[in-house]
Amino acid sequence: NRANQIIANNINDFYTYGIYALGTSFMEVEGNIIQRPTRTTLSTFYGIYFTSLSTTATVAKNRISNPCGGDPTNTSAMYGIYLTSVDAFAGVENKFTNNLIHNFNGSGASYGIYNTGSDNVFFYHNTISLDGNAPAGTSTPITRGFYQTTQAGGIQFKNNIVSITRGGDGVKHAIYLNTLASVLDINRNNYFMGSPA
Repeated sequence: NRANQIIANNINDFYTYGIYALGTSFMEVEGNIIQRPTRTTLSTFYGIYFTSLSTTATVAKNRISNPCGGDPTNTSAMYGIYLTSVDAFAGVENKFTNNLIHNFNGSGASYGIYNTGSDNVFFYHNTISLDGNAPAGTSTPITRGFYQTTQAGGIQFKNNIVSITRGGDGVKHAIYLNTLASVLDINRNNYFMGSPA
């Protein structure tokens, strides 16, 4: 998988994965609109999913939203961008820039960017606005803008905007770092927590 391009597509009403990348190099994912506005049979939502060794990927200017438009009461988890074991090397980092993640309107756990054990990945100039509301009478699980778990290094999270105004009584964090041994550079971000919980 080398130099694949996924550019300027409307990716709608998929079951689980909007874009799935397994072991790539020089992949470009740019300017896509990824959402599930009308689908009523839903599972976990992964807007953009990367797994296994990938290097020099560019993921930019994508808009990820509306994971449960057809059934806002659905309790499946929602992930805007998800990386797992994407272990790049220094000098061939993967870059996620200028993406917009917003209007997560389901009733499940909600994560803007979720990274588990992926080394040498840069997140720059992204906007994460977890602003959807669960329907009245439903509890709202965890909401996290950026989540890092499992030891990893070479991670940069800079010049991003993270806003959480999601309703409900679930626990909410702009950033949650689950593994103390990870090496991250987190600077010059703007955070807004407009939810009471």
